[in-house]
Amino acid sequence: VLTELMQRALRPQAKRRAHPEAFWRTWRLLALDGTQFSVTNTPQIKGALKKAKSRRGRAAFAKLTTGVLLEIGLHNPLAAAIGRNGESEWDLARGLLSHLPKGALVLADRLHGCAAFAVEALKACRRVGSHFLFRARSNVKVRVLKRFKDGSRLVRVPVRQKGKPRVIEQWLTLREIRVRVQRPGHRAQELRLWTSLL
Repeated sequence: VLTELMQRALRPQAKRRAHPEAFWRTWRLLALDGTQFSVTNTPQIKGALKKAKSRRGRAAFAKLTTGVLLEIGLHNPLAAAIGRNGESEWDLARGLLSHLPKGALVLADRLHGCAAFAVEALKACRRVGSHFLFRARSNVKVRVLKRFKDGSRLVRVPVRQKGKPRVIEQWLTLREIRVRVQRPGHRAQELRLWTSLL
């Protein structure tokens, strides 16, 4: 019932003139993220959910993983998912990609910054005319095709077969951006970003 209600009720709310912070150029800004909630140790929950393992044994509480696709600026959700059967945040995010609206730029963190997720995101974005910008993992090796004047690069990212990392199923062409960020009192950090905006 909750899933059906969300599909009927959740829609993009930001208007370009009234909420300019919710857009970058013509693209509606979205974020894809997830979290975990501890749930109370009732008999019903203990019977339905398993407690996660930790370094010290079983966790004190069972956890529910959730994922959300939301508009940046207004912070209103466009879709949400709950991992009732132990689904990971990554799996929930894959399902949320089917709710991307037209003309969006979806942002996501390093969990999603791998070739396997980029393939799924690219398919979903192409279906509706949207794009993505993900923080990419630092350990993925790519082939550089072209260097641009702004310092970004056109790269080919290998998509490896699950369970057989030496087998490359396909190559993705993405734009890679590297930036250095620093907060006062902290060391500078290099971030690697991948985008379908070539």
